[in-house]
Amino acid sequence: MGVQFTYRFIAGKFSRIKGMKLITLVFLLLSSISIVLFEKKVAANDGPFLFTILHTNDLHSHVSGSGPRLNFTKKVNDGDAVVGHYARLSDQIKKFKEKSLEPVLTLDAGDWYGGTLYQWLGPRKDNPSVPELEFFQSGEYDFTVLGNHEFDAGPAGLQTMLGKLLKLVDEKKLNFRILATNLEENFRSQLPAEVVQEYAVKEIEYQGRKLKIGLLGLLGPDGQRVSVAQRAGVKFIGFDDQKMKTNTDEFYQQTRDKIGQLKKLGAEAIGVLLHGGTPEDVELAENVAGIDFIIAGHTHELYPTPRKVGRTYIVQAGCYGQWLGVVPLKWQNGQLELLTVGSEKNALAINDSIAVDDSYMEKVQQYDKNLEELLQTRGFSLHRPIVEVVEDKKKTSNYASSVLNIVRGELSREVKEDVDIYFSTYSLIRSGLKKGMQTYDDLFKVFSIGMDLEGFDPGADLYHFYFSKNEVRLLINFLEIYSLMAKNFKPAFTSNLTYRVRSWGIPMINRLADLQLNGKKFDQWPERISMGTNSNIVDYFDKVKSLSYGLVEFRPTDKQGQALTRPIPLGKKEPELFAKGLEREKKY
Repeated sequence: MGVQFTYRFIAGKFSRIKGMKLITLVFLLLSSISIVLFEKKVAANDGPFLFTILHTNDLHSHVSGSGPRLNFTKKVNDGDAVVGHYARLSDQIKKFKEKSLEPVLTLDAGDWYGGTLYQWLGPRKDNPSVPELEFFQSGEYDFTVLGNHEFDAGPAGLQTMLGKLLKLVDEKKLNFRILATNLEENFRSQLPAEVVQEYAVKEIEYQGRKLKIGLLGLLGPDGQRVSVAQRAGVKFIGFDDQKMKTNTDEFYQQTRDKIGQLKKLGAEAIGVLLHGGTPEDVELAENVAGIDFIIAGHTHELYPTPRKVGRTYIVQAGCYGQWLGVVPLKWQNGQLELLTVGSEKNALAINDSIAVDDSYMEKVQQYDKNLEELLQTRGFSLHRPIVEVVEDKKKTSNYASSVLNIVRGELSREVKEDVDIYFSTYSLIRSGLKKGMQTYDDLFKVFSIGMDLEGFDPGADLYHFYFSKNEVRLLINFLEIYSLMAKNFKPAFTSNLTYRVRSWGIPMINRLADLQLNGKKFDQWPERISMGTNSNIVDYFDKVKSLSYGLVEFRPTDKQGQALTRPIPLGKKEPELFAKGLEREKKY
């Protein structure tokens, strides 16, 4: 009923009831106005409900960004090579929220911890800082999730970080929460309920209307697989830690059950913060009905535009804070739809074209002061130049072998003999290097995974031991096969070990070809091979038997051939030997 029709309706009535009492006329007038207002309200409720999601994932403690530390400036567009940086990211999030006419959800898909020297601060009790979580508070995030690297400092380290957060921030003023839907109840009950929740319903408002969004936080099966050693018995639904076996049926069923609970709480749209990327994000959307959006992580991929599987939108924003995901959406008639707003991109590059948040920079300066004190105990400094990288080094197989060669050379000096092979996995070599003068802070990021769980000194411990030459061949076979099922196990060796993989070959029999060490064929190798690796690899030695269904088992020995239950650490850190090796070379 339009305004003109309403007027005619009232006028007609009035002409027929000239003798009526005034109260009757007032009643008719108010009734007609109510009809108009009701119709407008119905029309408004049928219209689109607009909101935007800002999202990040795999921030990995990259507070000061990626690129030569000495190259960073606060100026805009001055050509500095650093990308990311939390002060820039914070600036963009705050500005977007200030300008937006629609409600904004700010979400993170986990692995916010572990990857730079800043990870040194959070688990330690001798300082109040926990940079990763303070950033979420400062940037007014709404929710994040537990990724696999949140356990790099062990369960106790995670508990310490959460406790420190509550001391820094009044519970009533805490801006964000951590969702841990498939975390076992026994451990979740030991975490502060003020911070960690099983799931959540977030109500947002647009033009006087409200929308309830239900949110789950999941650690995917692959993330569970690669964190078994660090989690020390803390379990998540979706993976059997003892059998080292994925249980997707259990994972999907629990997700369905929790979606049902969210619906009972009044949730209309359903979102999942999934620390799991390709293919886990797509498979979750295919196997669990009712998910409207997935904020993915773990695989460090940038989805330039959201992927869509059925009704589910899936997004991921690279890693290290180098991108801010921007997803404008509308909810209408029970469906979510992606909006295209002019030429606006769904991922905003965070580089030197972005201003810094000055208030957050003050926090970074305090973190740096604390780090400098810790670094001096290890013989390093945040600002001392170590080596000049003469050209950008991208993360490739050849680069991986190159950096392992440097560690092997320094390890040989430490043990006073030639180490035959140093090995790791491709995923444990975290980044390339950008052209410019490098500090220890920059070089650490190449070998950033690993931590002493007593003093929380960052970096993996180094190990030296011996394998028979047959075990070396078995090791290569095992890693090459298992990496097809779990790509994080793709092997990386020093360049003096070479081989080919026959795609048609039979595993453990004839899949490897042309296996050579120092240019010598396998039958010319010594019977015992001097080996080096890091604690991240050694932690999985006792799990290989389960992973290989009993077919493979490794028995490291000392130089005299005596079996070692577990190799003894050398008391040296992988990134420290890498830095010392490059310092000898001056240029790289």
